[in-house]
Amino acid sequence: MKERKIEVYVRREGREARSLSFSPPPEVSQKNALEKGFAIDGNSFVAGITADAVVGMEVLSGSPIGDIPEIPRSLSAVLGDTQREIVKWLGSFGYEVVFK
Repeated sequence: MKERKIEVYVRREGREARSLSFSPPPEVSQKNALEKGFAIDGNSFVAGITADAVVGMEVLSGSPIGDIPEIPRSLSAVLGDTQREIVKWLGSFGYEVVFK
């Protein structure tokens, strides 16, 4: 089966924050996205990212990404971890993630 692509947009929200958003694929219900910690903003699922935490997004393991590890981390490290989790999660529905 050929993987379908989904675009995840990364936006700067100030010097030390980013937001990730994407249009929900049909296989992912709003309830499922909310359980993963995404907010619903119009027709998009969104998560806010800072060096300290991913605001409102749960990692697929069930732990808030901002709680692991308990050491100072850079924005790029937290952003990368979050992007990898999104790739795994949407990949489980058969989607290839393209970040924009």
